Amino acid sequence: MTSEEREVARLAEIARGEAAGGEAFWEAVRGLNAHAENPVDRWAALCRSSDWAVRAVGCSLLGDACNPERQPVAVAMPAVLTLLQTETHPDVLCAAGWACHIFADPSALDALVVLAMHPSADVRHTAANALPSCVGEPEDPRAIAALIALSADADEDVRDWATFGLAQQVQTDTTAVRDALAARARDTHDDARAEALLGLALRADPRALEGVRRDLMSENVGRLSVETAAVLADPSLLPALTALREWWDVDVDLVDHAIVRSRVTSG
Repeated sequence: MTSEEREVARLAEIARGEAAGGEAFWEAVRGLNAHAENPVDRWAALCRSSDWAVRAVGCSLLGDACNPERQPVAVAMPAVLTLLQTETHPDVLCAAGWACHIFADPSALDALVVLAMHPSADVRHTAANALPSCVGEPEDPRAIAALIALSADADEDVRDWATFGLAQQVQTDTTAVRDALAARARDTHDDARAEALLGLALRADPRALEGVRRDLMSENVGRLSVETAAVLADPSLLPALTALREWWDVDVDLVDHAIVRSRVTSG
């Protein structure tokens, strides 16, 4: 067994355990790619293994090795796309979906739309992460529809990532997108709610205003709420921003910027 084969076997064992996807796993992936010469065909062959853990490792290695700035995605895409269309193991689907996120290849879109309806929350989370990268130009309505559905997912992490995608990663500005974001404007998940409000503000939707005011006056104010206030630049937010400036030390320059923006529009 070569040193490369031993390292692949070690990665497969990590993939089977609780440390799958952890820093030790990705450090080993990066290390193997750093020393491997022209590895894409070998990693693609791993994706055809009878061992699900080896298939997951193959996708992870391809995702790390291939992107537009490094080795060509076109060489790796067929192996990953085949897995997206035929695989049943959730961990392999997650690894393949992550690779598609890195590849940003619209040819994965059909498979990712199907993944968005998978019973596993982890797989749906991967689809929410990958869809904005593969949405195409012009943006494919099927990807937008899938993200809208995922933004209402029962799993809060899936909702969060899908809402982030709708809010900031895609440019589509339709009534359906705005209504999906507005539906998340009172989400119990802080990040999903903040992303939704920012997405509404970026689309100049007035439904962002009350939610942002409410969040600025809460005891736990996040950066996104202040960024959204700066985007809105609404003078009615000045009292909340001025009060926030007295104690919020997360990013003083950001809150000052939001105050200046709101003052300019008030004049």
